[in-house]
Amino acid sequence: MDRGLRPIMWWDHPLGPCVAMEPSLIVIRSSKAPQLDRAAAFAAQGLPTVNALGPHRAATDKAHQAAVFASAGIAHPVTYTERPAVLPDGPVVRKPRRGAGGVGVELLNEFPGAIDDEFLIQSYVHVVEDYRVTVVGGRAVSWAKRTPLAGEFRSNLKQGATMEVASPPSVEAHDLVLAAVAALELDIAGVDLVLGDAGPCIIEVNAATTLFGPSPAATAATIAAVADLVYDRVSAKEQM
Repeated sequence: MDRGLRPIMWWDHPLGPCVAMEPSLIVIRSSKAPQLDRAAAFAAQGLPTVNALGPHRAATDKAHQAAVFASAGIAHPVTYTERPAVLPDGPVVRKPRRGAGGVGVELLNEFPGAIDDEFLIQSYVHVVEDYRVTVVGGRAVSWAKRTPLAGEFRSNLKQGATMEVASPPSVEAHDLVLAAVAALELDIAGVDLVLGDAGPCIIEVNAATTLFGPSPAATAATIAAVADLVYDRVSAKEQM
């Protein structure tokens, strides 16, 4: 996967050193403020970023995702940022608007009395099958089927879930994944998709997704796709 490019990195600490040389392109691999602020400084100098900084930052807010998906007609749990006049029936999921790994996500038997600004409420989707799909440059390069820990409704690996190599369960599911990433204008993303009683549904899209796949081959394919994308962007920049 050698493309003749030299990767460099900077750390999370806002007072730590930045990079030792001027890069040609920034690959945003985090949703945390220090990295995004440093990426913004580079973008202000005219350096391209992958993902684009604006869409990447916006996608860290699950309320933004819900609004985009509703506008684009993409299947997604009904999302509430305030208590509605007519409460939905059945259980709901309470989750941080900005969070990862399933941390802080709760399954509630009924709608809460109030919604904190840092959280939102979503309708609960009965999951038949659960997938994590890695999308790079408009292609779904890795599909993983996830199985949550016994007694756990969250299928995140940080919550004890396991994953295995999978194929797209349907053309509809495959196309829905790509449509969700395109609607958020992301170059690289990890998509949480489930098959529910009503068909495929996007739970959320992770702009700062891991590149680790369900097998060594899947991981290698993902990294190769990212390397190709970066090389093409750098080459296009140099030709301008």
